[in-house]
Amino acid sequence: MLPKKNIILFCGGRSAEHEISLRSARYIASLLSPLDYTVLVVGIDREYGGMHLLSLSQLSELTCCNAHSGTECYLVRKKNKVILRTEESEYGEISVVFPVLHGPGGEDGSMQGWLDMLGIPYVGPSVLGSALAMDKEVSKRLLQAHGIPVVPFMSLKNAEGIPSYDEASILLKNKAFVVKPCSLGSSVGISKITGPQDYMEKIFNAFRYDTEIIVESYIAGKELECAVLGHKYPRASGVGEICIQESYAIYSYEAKYLDPQGAKVLVHADISEDDVQKIRDLSCRAFQALKCSGMARVDFFLSPFGIFLNEINTIPGFTSISLYPKLWEAAGIAPKDLVAHLIACAYERFNERSKLELFPEAIHTP
Repeated sequence: MLPKKNIILFCGGRSAEHEISLRSARYIASLLSPLDYTVLVVGIDREYGGMHLLSLSQLSELTCCNAHSGTECYLVRKKNKVILRTEESEYGEISVVFPVLHGPGGEDGSMQGWLDMLGIPYVGPSVLGSALAMDKEVSKRLLQAHGIPVVPFMSLKNAEGIPSYDEASILLKNKAFVVKPCSLGSSVGISKITGPQDYMEKIFNAFRYDTEIIVESYIAGKELECAVLGHKYPRASGVGEICIQESYAIYSYEAKYLDPQGAKVLVHADISEDDVQKIRDLSCRAFQALKCSGMARVDFFLSPFGIFLNEINTIPGFTSISLYPKLWEAAGIAPKDLVAHLIACAYERFNERSKLELFPEAIHTP
């Protein structure tokens, strides 16, 4: 019997989405265990960024990874192989990496660049795809260039020169806005503005989480999500719907994660089949426009004025109740098979790049 391959599951990280990452990692670890892999969980310290090898039992109990969690570890390339080491032990060759790091430092291309330097397959898009999707301003402008309708927006790069509420209303042609950090997810730092009274307060709150923020026109309508899977030839799931409790103005962090009654998730949105097909098509087009690979969850608004793409997440929430795995389960792909598909995409993209002559011999001219 052949030994199982080693897979590293990175989780934690230094972003505000640290705890959500741990939740996703617990579920993915439970799906990887029955497959032909030995799961090595590496938690990234929230404060210092150090790496710690965790047991599955430690992962199940953690709410925050810190210097006291697990055993300090590191990766090293040795004789054309990537090895995981601790002070006492050396693990066999690492076959593939599954980053479950939501937000900056894990979803923005930083981790992907390091893994490319090590020369190891990993789930998800490359450095460029990760960075493009993570930056809400850049991604919106690129999607616009591809003819994909996005939520009207303006970006603010520092806390100086902020337009007044009235100026923003004229620019966005709306009296209500949603403000959010430019490069963050999980609804961290997001808030709705409905008048001048709390406009500046909520703008500065978003600047607590990023040096650049996005102010969008508030779209009153259905909140819809579509899952995408694949590499060269991506496919889209059906369309799900987020039904937010009336006490919440938007799909906030509290409604999403802290209040069990904050929102209801439907794997089959109450929309026309024509709108379903349009959203599926737009999801795949956006996935390719932003050079994604592996997985993505694409978020939309459906209003009387049309369909608007809100944002795309390349490492979406992946818990037992998250819409990404639920949408694929509704489409006939069981969660453990979904994880296997994602790993296959990682190998496909890695093997594709391995065939390139990245370092050709120097051309000598007379």
